Formats: sequence, structure tokens, C-alpha cells
Amino acid sequence: MGDSSVISERRLASEFTSVWQKLMPTAEGLLRQINLERYSFADRLETSIRPSRRAFVNEGAFRILAEHVFTASPASNRIDKVFVARPSDLKQEFMRSKIRREFFIGGAEFLEGCELAARLGRFFYDNYKLCSFQFSPEFDGCGILDKAKGDLMIEDILFEVKSGDRDFRLIDLRQLITYCALDFASEKRKIKKVGLVNPRVGIWNAMDIESFCKGAGGNSSSDLLSDIVYFLSTETAPY
Repeated sequence: MGDSSVISERRLASEFTSVWQKLMPTAEGLLRQINLERYSFADRLETSIRPSRRAFVNEGAFRILAEHVFTASPASNRIDKVFVARPSDLKQEFMRSKIRREFFIGGAEFLEGCELAARLGRFFYDNYKLCSFQFSPEFDGCGILDKAKGDLMIEDILFEVKSGDRDFRLIDLRQLITYCALDFASEKRKIKKVGLVNPRVGIWNAMDIESFCKGAGGNSSSDLLSDIVYFLSTETAPY
């Protein structure tokens, strides 16, 4: 970050607890609903990778998937045009990744990264293969918040990939709504739905932005997103 006066979306989501409680007073209830009503698409992945290395493996897995998309069909914007191999063959294809040394130490880490990437590929192919998509969508900064990149836009759905050995957490919801607020402020992209997917645990959930905002704060999406933008611009909670 070039400007020391601005912060990242991850820091915003993990700090400012009192502000988030005012903005999203019923977020914990929404989180329980998301975890209770989540969908399963794979068994929990057993791992021998030590916890301190898993973040690198998780990020590497996402990069492997993105690399495959751009290499297989750089001009395509539809998932069915990219994942032309049978889902069972994806892991074998990912073994040829060029970014092995960038994220992984040893063969076990790389194998696990390929498995996570294959799980993500299968999930998106099975559920959204006729949809347009964009990896790492960019969002302009706003006030104290620096510009940011999400994980994946699938038409009007913003997906965040969380690959820890855990259920979804409150910080995940805050991060999603932050991207939505930046989208709302810039008027460049219209996010209609938000989703979370965890390839390590094999779970996912998605909902429309109105249900998400009402579940988190009891307000309409325009009201909640406006309140977040107001805070980012003034560093003052709107209540």
C-alpha cells in the first residue's frame, strides 16, 4: 500500500469491532444461518501440512486455478469454455502448473494445492459452467479504504474463497460486504449476490445481496452499503 493513511479490506474486516457491531448488529445470526444452511460438495480434506504453511498452500491453489483458466483460454469468459477436461482429470492438469516454486515447499504441499484447485474447478464447473466470470475483480478505494481485489465474480455473484479448516466466520461476511460497499460507491459493477466457498471443507453458500444485508443489519442493501461508505469517507459511524 503506497499511502499509509489508507487500510486494506482485510484489516477493516478484522478490526473496528464496535463500528461493525453498529453497522451489522445481527451479523452473528446471519452467520449461524449460513453455516447451518450451507451446501456440501466434497468431503473434508485430510492434510499433513502444518498449520503455519496452509495459508501459502491455499493461496497457491487459487493461483493454480486462475493460471489454468488464463492458459487454457485467455479470451474466454465462460467457465464451460475453460474447464474442457473431465473434472476427474483436472488435478492431473494442474500438476503442470508453472507457479509450483512460488507458493509450495515440497511435493506434499504442491499435491494438496492441486487437489484444492481441482475441487474449486469442479465446484465452479458443476454449478456455474454457463456463466461469465472474472478472477480477482478490482474495486476502487473509498476514504480510508485502499483499492482492493475480490476473489471471483461470476456474472453478478461475488464469491470469496476461504480454504481454512473451518466453518465460515464473521470476518468473511465483513469482507464480502466491504467489497459490496466499494462496488456501491463506484457504481462500476452491480453485485446482486454474494457467496462463500471452502474447498478444504467442501462447503459453500450464496444469497442475494438484499437478504444478506437484511440478515446482517436489518436494513436494505442501499441503506447498509450507504452507511458503510459514509463510515469509510468520514471515519464516523452513522449512528
